[in-house]
Amino acid sequence: RDEPSSPPRFLVLLTGHEEVNGHIEYIFFVMHASGCAWKVRWRFSDLLTAHTRLSAVLHALPPFPPKGLPGLGLLFGQELLVQRAQQLQCYFECAVAQERIARAPGFQSLLGVQPPGAVASVRVRRWLPTSSVHTASVELEVALLGDPGKGPVEEVIATAFLRPSPSSVAGGRCLPGETLLVNCLPAGEDVQIQVRAC
Repeated sequence: RDEPSSPPRFLVLLTGHEEVNGHIEYIFFVMHASGCAWKVRWRFSDLLTAHTRLSAVLHALPPFPPKGLPGLGLLFGQELLVQRAQQLQCYFECAVAQERIARAPGFQSLLGVQPPGAVASVRVRRWLPTSSVHTASVELEVALLGDPGKGPVEEVIATAFLRPSPSSVAGGRCLPGETLLVNCLPAGEDVQIQVRAC
């Protein structure tokens, strides 16, 4: 089994439900550790279908709440909705506590995760001396687009290429908001540095 991540990268809160076209949709507030937040809506039956599909590849998924018999909603009404909401909340809390599940693209799709926005700008903060005369290091300041329709950024990655060769020669990575350090750049060479948000 997967060990829980600390802290979980997602917070999922079931905030309510609404009747839409004769069916109940559960409303979830999702927040990523980066601070991005959004809402997703799911019918119970669609969540069950997604869980069944995901459990074929993610064997550590927690058990899904039972479906129940047809007509129970009419018989138990609000009581069934409250019980089901509590079970769904528990399901998502257990799932996002496991790093492997929280990182899985299929599970992130269930949470409504979108690809991150693009890098807005890159600025050389400073060049750093190294112990070798053949290499150099550079600190980069990376600004990300603040597009609210885009997903969370987990890290920023730099890859350096010798020009015109497509071979990478150096790289670096950092968390959003941190300084990006690229080490081991060949001194005296024309280098292109590609920076992207992931």
